[in-house]
Amino acid sequence: MSPDEELVSIDGLRFKPYQMHCMEVLARMEGYSNVKKWLNQKIISHIIVPLLSGYSEDFSREMLDKLRKNGYKN
Repeated sequence: MSPDEELVSIDGLRFKPYQMHCMEVLARMEGYSNVKKWLNQKIISHIIVPLLSGYSEDFSREMLDKLRKNGYKN
């Protein structure tokens, strides 16, 4: 079996089965029934938004405003 066959894919992102299992457990613990939604929320709300908040460039502010309008916040 090749290493690629062992991976689980979510919208083109590939994870090893144990990584996927960890995310499924964390998603359930946080009240999400959908790992994809949990992963999306965690990446955008807890990583991207805080990082963009630390920059003062026009691009950062514009992107941050768009994300916040779509309900993402830190």
